[in-house]
Amino acid sequence: MFPRHHDFKFCASYKLADEVRAAVFDGYCDPPLEIASDFENQVMKPIKNSLLHDYITHYINGYFYFYLMDAGGDECSGDEITQWCEEYKIPLKTPEEYYTSVGIEWVEDEADFFEYNTEYLLNMASTELTPLIQTEVFNLLFSDRCFLIEFNKSIAEEISGLKVIDFHNVLKRDGVLKRATYWPAWLKRALFCREKGLCAICKTDLSSIFHTGGKLAIDHMVPLNLGGVNDSSNLQMLCEKCNLEKLGDTIVTTNLHPTFW
Repeated sequence: MFPRHHDFKFCASYKLADEVRAAVFDGYCDPPLEIASDFENQVMKPIKNSLLHDYITHYINGYFYFYLMDAGGDECSGDEITQWCEEYKIPLKTPEEYYTSVGIEWVEDEADFFEYNTEYLLNMASTELTPLIQTEVFNLLFSDRCFLIEFNKSIAEEISGLKVIDFHNVLKRDGVLKRATYWPAWLKRALFCREKGLCAICKTDLSSIFHTGGKLAIDHMVPLNLGGVNDSSNLQMLCEKCNLEKLGDTIVTTNLHPTFW
């Protein structure tokens, strides 16, 4: 059976992925753990709705909110959202159709688009657009290991301040999480695919297609000892040698990827 596919549009995702990346590197978005939808599960083991998924969703919804609240009653200021909805084939009511549906008389030359933008269009963007764009932004950013390290450094700052007395279920000691006890098959497949079957650091072939020496290990990019988490956004695939050489207080990765030609 073929894996699930997503029909990537990229009309919004390149722009928003770049903005999320800038927010992480410049530190001007809300702390990731304050946004987490399932904090204890997400930091303790890889689950498909990762900390990065929550962060992306929060950022996109914030983008829509401020964009449309600033739009106010301007007729054209919601154009970006409506264009994206058209690209993703999300049907929208026209302003006239919306106001008629809520019992407000439509007068063409006197129309105020404030309620349309801040109620209807904002709701459609958050409920219909966000999940689609989130999938695309996550896939773009999950391929960028240097971004993932910066994202997880911000998480580590929060983890490092936690006390066992308050979080005994997840902490091994103050500021250090317990290690995940297993890695699910879907995670191993995702990391192997992202790394193209190569060690993330030295690029040794781990596929074992042409040799028997492809021993691989899953590594915390930001180590648990430094406040790292067991979330999928903090994991990479290494060869046995690089994994043994990488100490528990070392943050190392590369953004080396094979080129198409």
